[in-house]
Amino acid sequence: MKSRLRTSMLGVQVVAYFWPLLWALPKVASGSLTSTTAASSLQFTVTTSKADLVLYEPVVLRLELQNPLGRPVTTDAQYLSLGGDTQVYVVDPNGVKHLLRTGVQLTFVNRAFELGPKEKVEGTFYLLRNDAERSLAFPAPGTYRIGGTMIVARGEVPTVLKAREVEVRVEAPAESDRCVIEKMGSPEAVTNLFVNTSRIYCEGKPTGECIEHLRSIIDECSTSAYAPFVEYDLAVSLGDGLLKVPQAEDLAIDNLEHLLKRWPRHALRGWVFTHLAILYDKNGNPAKSERYKSLLEKEFPGMKDSIRAVRKNRESSEQ
Repeated sequence: MKSRLRTSMLGVQVVAYFWPLLWALPKVASGSLTSTTAASSLQFTVTTSKADLVLYEPVVLRLELQNPLGRPVTTDAQYLSLGGDTQVYVVDPNGVKHLLRTGVQLTFVNRAFELGPKEKVEGTFYLLRNDAERSLAFPAPGTYRIGGTMIVARGEVPTVLKAREVEVRVEAPAESDRCVIEKMGSPEAVTNLFVNTSRIYCEGKPTGECIEHLRSIIDECSTSAYAPFVEYDLAVSLGDGLLKVPQAEDLAIDNLEHLLKRWPRHALRGWVFTHLAILYDKNGNPAKSERYKSLLEKEFPGMKDSIRAVRKNRESSEQ
């Protein structure tokens, strides 16, 4: 997919090949420790939702910055599009490093900020393709490594934290995955849906029939690693109004609830909570909205942007 922006129900613009950017932005406060020594004690980590992937399956990455000290620390990390203080890279099976370029860097927004004692903040995103090279981030089976760096203090010699690399093993599609590929027509159709959304996949087809086609794929190929991503994208496209059908929000809720029931511990769980909280609120069911908001806050306290989006949506609906 070519690089472009879409807007999720969270109201966050994300670049193609990435899903909603959920990055915590703590408040700036006085009295914190600002020395480069303190900043260098911060811990920057990159983790993946799973170590074993199927070719064409997105990987959910989590970037965390943690203050292990017993006192506040102020950092200088900033957000700069197509640059910035955070770099994530993939090392392919041949040992070649590929910087990920997508137009959005996972860093903080144009100001210093404080991390309290033992506090951590996180950004979670969904990786499939590297725009810079116009290719999949994991283009063939094999063992890859993912790592990253973050500048946390400036000066003549910037303080740069380096995350320990994590290993990802990519395997050829299994029979259940080939089920999805065959029903969608090609591997390119599968990645096109993940990257461009269900709206583009359904373009030129009767919308209702295309939705039923995708739901049948989810049911018939339910053991595929692709299936939860297909269902999530379908639900978000319905909830965002990208697929125009009657009761689209109700259909979105049905798909999200089914995703939670069928894959209760999937890495998409926090995002599903977020969308359900917003959709139930929009549909006039504040009790269920509050339930998912509480689950989000309890299970994913680091997803502060998502939590704020849910709260803001609730406040807007009450006005």
